[in-house]
Amino acid sequence: MKARIIAAILLLGVTIASYAQEDTRSLKGFSLEAGTGLAPLHTRLSNTSWDTRREYAQKGQEITGTGVYSPSISLAGVFRTAANIEHTVTLSVAWTRLSLTQYSVFGTDPQGQPRYDLEDGTVIGTVNSPLSYSITWHWRYIWNPQKPFKTYTALGAGLSTTTGFVPLPSVTPIGVRFGGTHFYFFAEWTLGPVASFVHGGLGWKFF
Repeated sequence: MKARIIAAILLLGVTIASYAQEDTRSLKGFSLEAGTGLAPLHTRLSNTSWDTRREYAQKGQEITGTGVYSPSISLAGVFRTAANIEHTVTLSVAWTRLSLTQYSVFGTDPQGQPRYDLEDGTVIGTVNSPLSYSITWHWRYIWNPQKPFKTYTALGAGLSTTTGFVPLPSVTPIGVRFGGTHFYFFAEWTLGPVASFVHGGLGWKFF
């Protein structure tokens, strides 16, 4: 009788341990996310060099406001370590698109160079800033991991070529994710090295 009880207890223990191991494995996983959004604010710190601006000025042109869509493109590896905890490593590239204004000529200076009327300008196109590359780490907390429509918050920090690899904070007050077993969509309100204000895209969960 004792032998049967001991055997039953051992069997129960093995079953529980096996279930716990499988359950733990099911909570962990890896995903890839490809996204796009508005270029981060720090890209505007180095839109173009002073030499470039002088070249434009010699032709009566000026790089002006940023009323043009400036993109950010990202690729992230997402490591799920618990049902509601994820760590992400994101590589991104961004650039700022600026308006190019041409001023009209109203004569020449004593050296015979044209004078430009800075009160009479016309936008003739756009100019791209140098590319800004960054790498960012995030810690994500998923508020409702069991729901098909998930919400999360993320905190992190990153490094950017534009700021000379000085660490920059990154915060995502709210992000949402929805989709199937593997393929899903995500959208975030965020501010950091990856994007400013708006960022979203597609993800693929491998396991």
